[in-house]
Amino acid sequence: MLSTARTWLTPLPLLCMLACVQNHTMVPDDQTDGAAASQSDLSPDNGEGDSGVYPPPPDLGTVDLTADLAPDCGPEFIICNGSCVFPKTDNNNCGGCDVVCDSFEYCDDGECCGPQSCSAGVIWCGGCNDGFCADIQSDNANCGGCGITCDTKNGFSCTAGTCACPKAMTMCSGICVDLETDFANCGSCGNSCGGGDTCEGTLCLHMGLLSCNGTLVDIQTDESHCGGCNIPCDPNELCKEAICTAP
Repeated sequence: MLSTARTWLTPLPLLCMLACVQNHTMVPDDQTDGAAASQSDLSPDNGEGDSGVYPPPPDLGTVDLTADLAPDCGPEFIICNGSCVFPKTDNNNCGGCDVVCDSFEYCDDGECCGPQSCSAGVIWCGGCNDGFCADIQSDNANCGGCGITCDTKNGFSCTAGTCACPKAMTMCSGICVDLETDFANCGSCGNSCGGGDTCEGTLCLHMGLLSCNGTLVDIQTDESHCGGCNIPCDPNELCKEAICTAP
């Protein structure tokens, strides 16, 4: 009976060893030594000889954030307090950063200039030393303000500070024209007379005659079309120079 019990209990230690081996990974001796060395290099000082000194981070250099974030200014502009300014005319940065002109001055070509004395109705135009007094109400080169020019080639002139067509003229397609005589704008903008016609008194005439109801008539003398189509004179009147008059 005792012999049977001993035979049953003998394999149990062997079974336990097999189970433990299955749950663990076997590491070769050379790899175990290397891992231990690496762990020792990175561990803090534990009183057993480890120095605990970590390696410094790599040197990445310095980054100039001011240069990277600076605004992209155009030619002749400078950066003052993080903004682009034009030092030739900026009253707060006249000729350089933080150069402030007085309240009665203005910045011209990078120099603070005082107001120039002009008579009533005119203003100072130009630089500190080479300017002039201009009447901006009538000056074609400074109409309404310094440097505002009127297109005199197309008939414009400065009137009350505005570039406009002179009296008795009308602007058509950006040009001042006389609707009384303009061949391409006879009587109204865009109303062009035909070949051989002329514009007289806002009417297109062919050889001095006007086409009324399909018939050419002389509106200077025709009593039925005196001065224009279908403008009759009274029975006792005559048409003289396009006007109905008593005999």
